[in-house]
Amino acid sequence: MSAKLILFGSGNVGKEAMDFFGDDVVAYFCDSRADLIGKQKYGKDIISPSQLEKIHSDYILIVTTVLSTADEIVDMLCEKGIEDFVVYKCIPKIVFEEMTAAEFAERYSDPEKRKEIQRDYYKYRTELLKYQLTYLKNHVDITSLKPAVGKVRERQMGLVHFANEFFAYISELDIKPFLISGGLIGAVRHKGFVPWDDDLDFGLMREDYNKLLKFCKENCAVYMYRGSWEEYRSEDVPKDDYAKLLDEHEREWVLGITVDEIWIARKDGAECQEISFWAYDFYREEYTLEKHTAYLEYIERKRNEIGNLPEIVRFLQNEIEENDNISKQPTSKIQPGIDNGGWCSRYRHGREFIRTEDMLPLEKYPFEQTYFYVPHNPEKYLEYEYPDFMEFPKDFGIQTHMGMEGII
Repeated sequence: MSAKLILFGSGNVGKEAMDFFGDDVVAYFCDSRADLIGKQKYGKDIISPSQLEKIHSDYILIVTTVLSTADEIVDMLCEKGIEDFVVYKCIPKIVFEEMTAAEFAERYSDPEKRKEIQRDYYKYRTELLKYQLTYLKNHVDITSLKPAVGKVRERQMGLVHFANEFFAYISELDIKPFLISGGLIGAVRHKGFVPWDDDLDFGLMREDYNKLLKFCKENCAVYMYRGSWEEYRSEDVPKDDYAKLLDEHEREWVLGITVDEIWIARKDGAECQEISFWAYDFYREEYTLEKHTAYLEYIERKRNEIGNLPEIVRFLQNEIEENDNISKQPTSKIQPGIDNGGWCSRYRHGREFIRTEDMLPLEKYPFEQTYFYVPHNPEKYLEYEYPDFMEFPKDFGIQTHMGMEGII
């Protein structure tokens, strides 16, 4: 039988593996240590990782080190594009008890069988990472985290500049967009962006929201997806018409309108930036949470029935105009508008109306070397939306728009 295995690691674990597999099955050792490459150990030549790259596909590669070192080797292998391997310390004991070396080499010559052991290794790494993350969360003050670096930081500061440019452009409207969502959490908790955040969302009271919408419809290119709301939310449906519009109006402001927000975008070369705006309404004093919950159930049902995105937008605009429970005058009760996607989370969690005294008057607040408006009592406002905003969230460290590329 021809030798079929390469053992990566020639220390104690490598010796243990060598004793089990034997001369007939093991072809080479591989090691990263320069002082070992080209020598022999246990009667086998030690090759370098660069040599391994050239021949690994002809062999079963087994990482034969302790697990902590195996993690480093696996990362290095994956960087080199070598993703077919087995970690010796994750091979079930029953395999060694019931198989000979030759039977092992025969069975695991099938790549699918090797993947079974590989899954066990990645389960181990996942559990270890979960433990480390839990430890970190329990021993780190979230308010003391360092700011983002690299591409994420560049994007963050670009968004601040973009927002200020747009606010200067619409200054004649005399409106007050205020930070909400992750931007507001960042302002309160970090005095700037949440380190892993990569977008900016602003709220507007209905009167200001309508001013902005009217102005942008008259002065900006306008985009609205013409298909169904379900299609629009699908990542599989290309938005080629939006990309084309941005190209046609490069370096110009573009207004986007959808069911639960509006946004402003501008493309400059390969870079495209966006900020979103979300409407808030006053509700009559006698209007109850129970009635509002029933109303929102009706809105959700109608959205699903209508389906087509532009028709849903028209339906919502008509509801906002004709619903007497939505007050045109200030009251003590505020809720996200029915054209603000935030209402979905609020009504499903049965959250109370936002008290106007916690929202208004808006206050200027420091944010990344500039100032944005925030709710009058930002901490109290955040409690309405994010009761645990001072804790690490489940998506800690993950960029919404940039994905894994934003980590570097």
